[in-house]
Amino acid sequence: MKTLTKTELAIWEDFQLIIERLNNPIERSILKETNLAKGEFRILNTIRKSGGEMSQSELVTHIGWEKSRLSHYVKRIEGKGLLETKKKGREKTVIITPEGQEAVTESAPVISDIIRHQFIETLERTDIESIEQTAERLKETEMVYENT
Repeated sequence: MKTLTKTELAIWEDFQLIIERLNNPIERSILKETNLAKGEFRILNTIRKSGGEMSQSELVTHIGWEKSRLSHYVKRIEGKGLLETKKKGREKTVIITPEGQEAVTESAPVISDIIRHQFIETLERTDIESIEQTAERLKETEMVYENT
């Protein structure tokens, strides 16, 4: 295997730096304003959009996280009273509670404002087009998450 060139390494390091500089303040703002971690909101919103319940394995596939990470988040959210889990045969089903529905409904506009202000509004039209094209190419590579 060949190591990265200086240019490739610089691009990768810049990409990582951009992600950190965007994610960290956005995640802190979301937590401060909504009392939900970004991952908690993502899980709750995914379940809400899927009709209010889904199997934990479907959730793993949809979100693309490892089972152990998702399980940790589900337990934490369940402890807040925003989710319930029920065993259905050998499968665990995750159900959003009315309090979880309310948390998503109240948090969504706040999170949208934070992302818009701290990310979207900083971009030029050409930046947006470039990000869209890059994201599309990456999706086309059919990157597969290993859910072990």
